[in-house]
Amino acid sequence: GAEVVATDIRVKGAGTSAFINYDSSFDGEGKKGLMTLVACTATDCNTNLMVRGGTQVVVQDSVFNKTTRTNVHLGDGIAELTNVKLLGANDVDCSVVSIRKDSKATLTNVEIANGNRGISLAGKVTMTGGSIHDNKGELAGNALRAEENAVYKLEGVKIYNNHNTSNEMAAGVSFMSKGSHGTIINCEITNNSSIRTVGAIYAEEAELNIRGTLFKQNQTTGADGDGGAITLEKTKSIIRECTFEENKTGTTYENVAGAIFNKAGSDLTIRDCDFINNTSGRGGAIANTGTLVIK
Repeated sequence: GAEVVATDIRVKGAGTSAFINYDSSFDGEGKKGLMTLVACTATDCNTNLMVRGGTQVVVQDSVFNKTTRTNVHLGDGIAELTNVKLLGANDVDCSVVSIRKDSKATLTNVEIANGNRGISLAGKVTMTGGSIHDNKGELAGNALRAEENAVYKLEGVKIYNNHNTSNEMAAGVSFMSKGSHGTIINCEITNNSSIRTVGAIYAEEAELNIRGTLFKQNQTTGADGDGGAITLEKTKSIIRECTFEENKTGTTYENVAGAIFNKAGSDLTIRDCDFINNTSGRGGAIANTGTLVIK
């Protein structure tokens, strides 16, 4: 149940974790250990920050850079990050941030970049402001992978230049699995891509709500790519007050849905949205084989 505050600490080249918070016991008030890091930096470590054992960590005005594995790992804990840069390495086959089951993260004005994937999520995350960008590789969901029953909320986040290089079902921004729940509000999702399946968001047996968000210049680049911005499969979704502009797939008959592909078994409501100059071989704006209501 101890509390540790560290200010202006610099760590470079640690063989394991630069900072680790782990405590399996409660103090007399029922609280677990709390670590606060202010104006700290960590570079070229195995993992820059690890939180386990149900403990808490608060990080402010810090930079964690160039790990050989995951930059921030929440194995079982709570994290609050404000004004923090989390920078990975594109040649590392892992996520910049890993939030496992029973973990919760609150991110405010956080930059997540230069990994194979930005966030790997099995728990819960709320992200306000900040950005997720320039994550590239074969891991599905290069900005965010929401695993089974994960929950995320993104508000005012800029998500750009994330690119999937796999020929499998991928998603340049978010790949959502069974039972996951996503909320996206007032975000900008631009210039993301995958080869085969959806330039930005893919959701299967999930729930997705999007409001006031710009989807621009997202694309699939493969010969049979579909869903320039969003592909939904057996998913319930509401998309309102959004703009879809210049999203695209290829132009052959095998390419489907320049902006949104609502597949069989999905229930989608679109309200007060604009579709501008989206292109595809079939369904320049929307392709639908599920249930679709447009208002």
